[in-house]
Amino acid sequence: MTRSSRLILAALSALALAACGASETKTVTVPDGKGGSATVKTTEKGDTQEVTITGKDGKTTATISAGGDGAAAPANLPAFAPVYPGAKIESSIVGSGPEGSGGVLVLSTPDAPDKVAAFYDARISGAGLGDVTRFTNNEMRMIGGSAGEKGPSANVTIAPNPAGGTQINLIYVPAPK
Repeated sequence: MTRSSRLILAALSALALAACGASETKTVTVPDGKGGSATVKTTEKGDTQEVTITGKDGKTTATISAGGDGAAAPANLPAFAPVYPGAKIESSIVGSGPEGSGGVLVLSTPDAPDKVAAFYDARISGAGLGDVTRFTNNEMRMIGGSAGEKGPSANVTIAPNPAGGTQINLIYVPAPK
């Protein structure tokens, strides 16, 4: 079994354990087959499950949160790519390592796609991220901006949610520290 297969299996197993009603934090160490290991920690916060994978260097991490109403905005979320006002955070993935950090958020709101698109267009355009790209296809909107290959960036996809309201997929990279 490859190293990445072991990590994926451990993360999925840990998320499954958290989803089964476990209310405590569980930590598992997974060997990488090369003398190192990664740590997988699961935590249940109300009806939100969280899995954090920490690499052997102790600094490279990925955190996946899903479910419930208790999800909070990631600490590294840049001002030019905020959570849409009043939106529910459906899930988030946040990663960090020696070369920087970033993340992906899935949000939902009862507001119309055009209103959401105007909000993110103003934030991304006003952030000085360089060229801003806009794309519309039927009811879907995409807005993106980047300050170069290693600079901050944001890409937002906005579309009607079949269940009602609007779904927002937000990918972001804050400015390097």
